[in-house]
Amino acid sequence: MDYTNVIHKPASETLYPVEVIDFLSALQGYTNNITKTKWREIATELADVPELIDIQAKNTEIDESLSPIVAKDPGMQRVRVYGNTRCRARADRKISINIFFLSLT
Repeated sequence: MDYTNVIHKPASETLYPVEVIDFLSALQGYTNNITKTKWREIATELADVPELIDIQAKNTEIDESLSPIVAKDPGMQRVRVYGNTRCRARADRKISINIFFLSLT
């Protein structure tokens, strides 16, 4: 029997070591916290739109509105990633990426 159509490779993020999962979870929580006020404004606007809108354009607008908040945040500026993150991993080559997570608070 062929189960390849019903059993799939797990998502990469489920395979990370617990320390990486904890780091990413903390980063996500921090990002949610620093964008909370602006997101509430956006959600209020979205709750009462009188006409159809271009969803893709609106998502781009939202990204462009929230991204600078994250980029300019002093806590986020203390996160440093070292290594070639654009390089594709291959079985015969190990890639070393060091993430220094200095306290966001």
